[in-house]
Amino acid sequence: MIAKRYPGVFPFNREQKNVFYGRDNDIVKFTKLLLMRNHVLLYSKSGVGKTSLLNAGVLPRLENDFKIIKIRFFAYDNKTAQTPTEIIINNLKNIDKADNKTVLDEIIDKTETEKTLWYYLKQLECSNNAKFILVFDQFEELFTYPENQINEFKKQLHELINIDIPPKIKQFIAINDNEKYDIFYDELKIKIVFSIRSDRLNLLNMLTDKLPDIQETFYDLKPLSTQQTALAITKPAENKGSYITENFNYHKHAVENIIKALTNNNTQNIETTQLQIVCQKIENIVYQKQQIDSKNIVQIKEKDLPKFKDIFLSFYEDAITNVSLKKDNNNKHEIRIFIENQLIRNKQRISLDELICLDYINNKTLKNLINTHLLRAERNSTGGFSYELSHDTLIVPIIKCKNK
Repeated sequence: MIAKRYPGVFPFNREQKNVFYGRDNDIVKFTKLLLMRNHVLLYSKSGVGKTSLLNAGVLPRLENDFKIIKIRFFAYDNKTAQTPTEIIINNLKNIDKADNKTVLDEIIDKTETEKTLWYYLKQLECSNNAKFILVFDQFEELFTYPENQINEFKKQLHELINIDIPPKIKQFIAINDNEKYDIFYDELKIKIVFSIRSDRLNLLNMLTDKLPDIQETFYDLKPLSTQQTALAITKPAENKGSYITENFNYHKHAVENIIKALTNNNTQNIETTQLQIVCQKIENIVYQKQQIDSKNIVQIKEKDLPKFKDIFLSFYEDAITNVSLKKDNNNKHEIRIFIENQLIRNKQRISLDELICLDYINNKTLKNLINTHLLRAERNSTGGFSYELSHDTLIVPIIKCKNK
């Protein structure tokens, strides 16, 4: 697939690390912090770019030395949801599906010890000789689950972080002295990243009885500065490679105009997702220009820029209209009912299993909504897909559209 230079409403992914600009300092600082500490809390306002920083900036630098395990809980749905602990365990099982028995299984069988998160990570360590980074993206979604499930999660995470060897296993090793058990005295090589919206930080108080230092080491990701924003706009355009457009550039006044519009005349911070949607629209404009004239390098000037007013609202309305006009798709009203009443509840994004989505819209409509970047699909632990709005920043304009 030919790549775009700007991800639009989606976060950057690993494959887009070469067009991820403006966060060099944050990448270096956060990477150093994570290497020094066993667990780090990453927080910012929604839409500032936490997921992009991890996916395209920090984690690619560490993937040669660590096995990266990404966890998403998604907002709780009592019809389909597994517990948070089950979600993690199923992710760990999917890393190594081979039935690699280790000496740990011998102890587990003899002591009738429960197979906890500690067991599954230690098992992976024994069979792969690996170090791990466990990444909890959009960690605030944990707190949509029932209290008993949250309690079980924090209990097991406490064991994972703070207990070298679970008591039953330690007791067995002490009684059965054998060199083959020495491996369990080695500290579990794991680092953990908790990524959460800053307006949800208070929810972490629910975990402090078992994880009292969860907020001790933190990184506050700030919105892009004007200089960082300029890099995020201009540098991807200069890259040569397999993109839908040939490389192009911006007139400085066009860059200034983009920044001025997105900061409301320098009175507010840059919304990263909003910036990427604007830049992706500009990339589409460049594509059209290059179809007409493929010999000369395109320069984007002020007159070429798209309209900025209510950009997310127009993005939503355009996406719904475009999908509804396609053959065999649901009509606009049906699509809006699905998105506005099912994928947003209590002003929160809801993740729905594909089978539930198909109760409201057909499969073709669902796939076309993905193609517009209005929705995204995530493979879930049951082997299927769950669907949700592609970003939190779409919630307010969609509610505004609903209330019109």
